[in-house]
Amino acid sequence: MEEKANLLSLPGSDGLGIQFKTTQDPTMASLFDAYDQEFTSISQDINKNINELKRTSGGASGGTIRHIENLLSQAQDLIKQMEVEVRSLDPATKKVLNEKLQQYKKSTSSLKSDFERAKEQAQRSNLIGDKSVEQRQRLLDTNDKLSRQNEMIANAHRTVAETEDVAAEITTELARNREKILSSRAKVRFRQS
Repeated sequence: MEEKANLLSLPGSDGLGIQFKTTQDPTMASLFDAYDQEFTSISQDINKNINELKRTSGGASGGTIRHIENLLSQAQDLIKQMEVEVRSLDPATKKVLNEKLQQYKKSTSSLKSDFERAKEQAQRSNLIGDKSVEQRQRLLDTNDKLSRQNEMIANAHRTVAETEDVAAEITTELARNREKILSSRAKVRFRQS
């Protein structure tokens, strides 16, 4: 049985890629490539959704959180599937692909950390946002109540000032009346004498 040498091409992060000669079944390599492309697509989708989660507040973040969790699970499953495929390849190819898988694991771990931070921030924002609306409403209610009380105090001050003016006028009027009464009494005594 004659073994055929196949060419395995892997895209590199530098855009150039790597080519290996392998005696393995070409479907194994193409299967790994398919997993690789799917992983890259899922990673980009996770990044996009994490950025969306960072910008989103309110009820929409719950769906985004579940979607990212599903994508992370799919990414981890793809890594496991790629590990299975790599086991059946020749040692030289296996070494390079294992290094690539290690990078993917680090990338997935980093994405998971970013997701956890964004998730915590979104949840905190939702809690603070809800409380903020309640606090704002309470503040507005309190301001209205203070305005009404200030108006009542101003009215009371006006009433007191008016009462003082009336009292001063009455006092002045009484003083004049007293003068008149004393003057009239003096005249009556003078005439009776």
